[in-house]
Formats: sequence, structure tokens, C-alpha cells
Amino acid sequence: MECLICYTHDSISMPACPNCGKEMVPGFLGTERIFSDVSWFKEKTMFGTGGESLDIKDKMGMIYIEGYRCTSCKTLQLKY
Repeated sequence: MECLICYTHDSISMPACPNCGKEMVPGFLGTERIFSDVSWFKEKTMFGTGGESLDIKDKMGMIYIEGYRCTSCKTLQLKY
């Protein structure tokens, strides 16, 4: 992910949180979705129906979305 403000640790650049400016930690948001994919919703719906499928499930039915997490203000920055 590209970042405008970054922290550097051991020559690895980490993005600054867009909300609080503190360092974000790299990782993955993961979930198991064997029978369906993860979807993007513009608003909450009854029973989670509708939405646009992001089609990012792996061969084992797991979904891993790469991103960064700010533990200070609980912000996620995701890239799919």
C-alpha cells in the first residue's frame, strides 16, 4: 500500500494512520467463507443480502485481505 506519511523500522516503511497519525501494523483480515464470498455493502442490509462480491476467496475457502491496523484508534486500511 502506498502511504503519504510513513514510519520506518529496520528499513521497512509502515504507514501512518489516516485518523490519528500513529503507526499502523501490517497484517491480514481473515475469515472462512466456504460457500460464499466476501461482499462490499454501501449500507447495512437485512441478513447481509445483496452487496458486490469482491471474489477474493482462496482454494481452501479462506479469505485474507491484506492491510494495516491501527491499535490506537481501531482503524483498518485494507487492500483487496
